Amino acid sequence: MVVAYIHAHHKAEDLILEFQVSPKLIELVLEESHRNRELGEHYLHNYLMLTYPEITKSVQTKRAVQQLLEF
Repeated sequence: MVVAYIHAHHKAEDLILEFQVSPKLIELVLEESHRNRELGEHYLHNYLMLTYPEITKSVQTKRAVQQLLEF
């Protein structure tokens, strides 16, 4: 779930740039999204990877396979 959360924030950051709204509003949304993404990455790296290394390896392998298939 955390990986999907981080990925969704990354995609949303790309999409927000296409909206025709105030640059200040875009900046605020991007800052909040960036902070949320960093918190998710911090949680992923500092808690899940240390607590469940076998699950982390399995998820990373599946993501790598999925990316190869998409490519």
